[in-house]
Amino acid sequence: MKAKQKHRVCQRFFEKTLNISNGPINKAFEGGQDGFFSAEDKRGRKTPYNKSKEEDVAFVKQHIEMFPTMESHYCRKNTQRLYLDAKLSIRKMYSLYLEFCHDNSRVPLSQSMYRKIFCTAFNLSFFVPKKDRCSLCNRYAEAKKTESLTDQLEALYNNHMARKTNANLTKEADKQRSENDPTFLSITVDLQSVLQVPSGDESLLYYCRKLCVYNFSIYESRFPNEAYCFIFCIIAENCVYITSVYTNLDSQMKLTVSYGRKSMAKEEVMR
Repeated sequence: MKAKQKHRVCQRFFEKTLNISNGPINKAFEGGQDGFFSAEDKRGRKTPYNKSKEEDVAFVKQHIEMFPTMESHYCRKNTQRLYLDAKLSIRKMYSLYLEFCHDNSRVPLSQSMYRKIFCTAFNLSFFVPKKDRCSLCNRYAEAKKTESLTDQLEALYNNHMARKTNANLTKEADKQRSENDPTFLSITVDLQSVLQVPSGDESLLYYCRKLCVYNFSIYESRFPNEAYCFIFCIIAENCVYITSVYTNLDSQMKLTVSYGRKSMAKEEVMR
């Protein structure tokens, strides 16, 4: 085919082949020269009539930011996601947003737009992760899922699991020793998940700054299996609570501490 040579084709066949209407063809002829479209692209210059105003979007963000958030109890080192009250949902927040707009004499945006802003402009969720896994276990699970597992990571994981098994066996041995040796005591300590207070269905409570309450528990493995719970609002070192409980131990008595039910950390304290 020679350059700049024109060929007459069927318009309907041409439109069906490119899956277009006659509009783009007419525009191409209006701004074209010698078969090439050279006009300026004018798309995207006009603001859509149904686009939400910036001040309305900012008002939605302001409302979402009014809800207090908290970090994950288990995965705070691995994620920046913050968590809202478990009793909340996007639908519940939108109903509160409607009341907020009514009180401020503003026209509310749609629920779909509210949901879009919540999901794209914020890293928030309503559920606290329940899986208590360390970073190495998470890396191993992700690598195995994506088929990117390396020999080095697998060796680290196998050694990690071997230490876990050995720690559990040692813990069981300490429990048996604690039953038979009056000079030896084995305890388990655990910091339970965070509880936000106040908690309720009153709408004003959703906007209140919540107090994070912690429960530090100590459990003795020897009969009668005494348990102690310390509820507090400021995190302190575990040893403060252990010392405050076991101040009357004999000077020659050994105290074995296991951190958490599934933890591998353990230490022996001489009193």
